Amino acid sequence: MTPEALQHWLQLGDDLARANGVPPWLAERCRAGLATFARLGFPTVRQEAWRFTDPTALAQTTFSLPAAEADLAAAAAALPQYGFGGLPCYRVVLVDGHYCPTLSELAGLPAGVRVASLAEAIRQDDGFARAHLGRQLPPGEAAFLALNEGFLQDGLCLHLPARTRLPLPLHLIHLTSGATPAAATHVRHLIVAEAQAEFTLIETCAGLTDEASLTSTVTELTLGDGAQCDYYRLQREGAGAFHLGWFLPTVGRDARLTAHVVSLGGRWTRHEVHLRFAAPGGQATLNGLYLGGAKQLHDHHTIVEHAHPHCSSRQVYKGILTGQAAGVFNGRIHVHPLAQQTDALQTNRALLLSDRARIHTKPELMIYADDVKCTHGATIGQLDEDALFYLRARGIPLATARALLTCAFAGEAIDDMRLAPIRDELADHMQHQFAHA
Repeated sequence: MTPEALQHWLQLGDDLARANGVPPWLAERCRAGLATFARLGFPTVRQEAWRFTDPTALAQTTFSLPAAEADLAAAAAALPQYGFGGLPCYRVVLVDGHYCPTLSELAGLPAGVRVASLAEAIRQDDGFARAHLGRQLPPGEAAFLALNEGFLQDGLCLHLPARTRLPLPLHLIHLTSGATPAAATHVRHLIVAEAQAEFTLIETCAGLTDEASLTSTVTELTLGDGAQCDYYRLQREGAGAFHLGWFLPTVGRDARLTAHVVSLGGRWTRHEVHLRFAAPGGQATLNGLYLGGAKQLHDHHTIVEHAHPHCSSRQVYKGILTGQAAGVFNGRIHVHPLAQQTDALQTNRALLLSDRARIHTKPELMIYADDVKCTHGATIGQLDEDALFYLRARGIPLATARALLTCAFAGEAIDDMRLAPIRDELADHMQHQFAHA
């Protein structure tokens, strides 16, 4: 990254700080984040974690802050296409990184449940945001996380008291309007579910144009003892979008997390999961699906830290790539010395539908306990010619046969989705996309 590019980002941070009055504790955190970013700079392919994901195009793009007043009319008109066929749910909408109460729907929330914009929670300064923000950030230094910290302003704040159950899913929709050319938005979501709470969260990131933009999202999730969460994350941004996402869950004693991460759009996408078991008995399932075409890049990194005994985790990530698309999967299972009776599985499978598509996969096991059951594996291949012949011999056209086999390959990554409207919409999307691949 050139000094001019670095100075541009630091200037954007100063402009944002002046435009939005924030409490001193948050201002200090933002300054510290920008200082860390200035020291680290943009990552390069010389770093192991970025060996297959070149951020040069991101570093060379001149981004700007989105306008304070977003185009809510365009956002309102676009919302129905992200509603999964009218799936009943609570809805929180952010446009260009700002919470929009007029587009959100929160009627009927159970008593005691707090759903608000993070900016409002910070302004109230009741101690909740200050106590929980940043608690789930992974150790070490990461330039893009520091950059998100430097621009920390708004997002979702969700607090579920103990033994509370949300009767409907909560759908968090973040829209990039495109009203500001090359807009960069940084959002932070803070979610705390206390003991025995149960809820379903859907997070959708979408763009209304195919112009260049940058979206940086960090979702911090704390599950108390016995809490349960079904989490769906769908990235559906425009063809020119850069996307950086982090999902940072901490799973308490006997708590259960099931997460589905789906990457469909964007020009350049990187999503990281850093999951930590904070007490014995936790269970976590991480399912991922990435579909790439043209020259898209989809990069997924996962770290599952088994720090306590008697916890189990399952990871199944599947990628389907056409054209000149590229995919990266780097998954790590880290079993700490005290984490006896750990049961962990990790699988990455990729299907290449083009001779020019490519995938880099790197499964890792770091095991420092001796009474564990840990497995990992990775496979890369193309459609089975015998299966194609079998279908065509029974009168099925080639394009239909290819689409059927491709959707069947992806099935393992979406079959566990409890919400049928999301599962069906993804199946229709794949059927349409890969019938012409």
